[in-house]
Amino acid sequence: MPMHRRVSVRLVRAWVTAGILLAGAVAPAVAEAQSHWGVAASFIPQWTEYKKLREVLIDGEGELEGSQVTIGIARGSVRGGDWGVSFVRMPIKDGAAIANPGECEPQPCQPVVQTVTMRGVHLQGVEGHWSPTFVNIGRVQVGATIGGGIGMPRGTVEDQLEFPDNVIDLPNGQLLVIPGFRDSMTLPVEEVLRQQVPLVYAEAHANVIAAPGLKVRVSGGLNGIGTGVRIGLVYLIGAN
Repeated sequence: MPMHRRVSVRLVRAWVTAGILLAGAVAPAVAEAQSHWGVAASFIPQWTEYKKLREVLIDGEGELEGSQVTIGIARGSVRGGDWGVSFVRMPIKDGAAIANPGECEPQPCQPVVQTVTMRGVHLQGVEGHWSPTFVNIGRVQVGATIGGGIGMPRGTVEDQLEFPDNVIDLPNGQLLVIPGFRDSMTLPVEEVLRQQVPLVYAEAHANVIAAPGLKVRVSGGLNGIGTGVRIGLVYLIGAN
């Protein structure tokens, strides 16, 4: 066999051998990064409002808190990140109230104060998330979750107006005091709160790979219109 043909055969064998070794090394990583469809769910036992986000729902003084649950679809890899779209429901603590003093002229004067009290109110809507993984340490992963969505309020509110005492100067120099009063009514939440509320998500998270295809996730940060700690599950069907 001519020398150049022997050299060519050796080169081909060398390249084939290198290709086989490279494929053997890369295949696990490719399989590891292979994406799968699955389901995702999460629960926040208690969130506390982040005022700048809550004011999109209703302006005024006070504080809202509640819980949150999400369930939806996800796509990702076990050792990598995932993304998904979920239905979200955020009950607001019953009885939470926001007070909003109005303006009055001329000053000084006592304004009419509107107080909105939640009665069985919750936000429901759709949110999307992206959760990249930055570090893998055995079965533990560290990453972040960012996303957003739209929520719509449902339920009823107690809308109360508090009118202050009204003082009138009479021509004879005396003062006539008309006692203030309160007027309250129960209204559908849609008549008082904003109809569409942006939901913002920016959390740091840690995952534990609990079983093939199953991630248990604990995260914390901005989640909806408040802050809190989230416990979640991501199950990727067919992933190892």
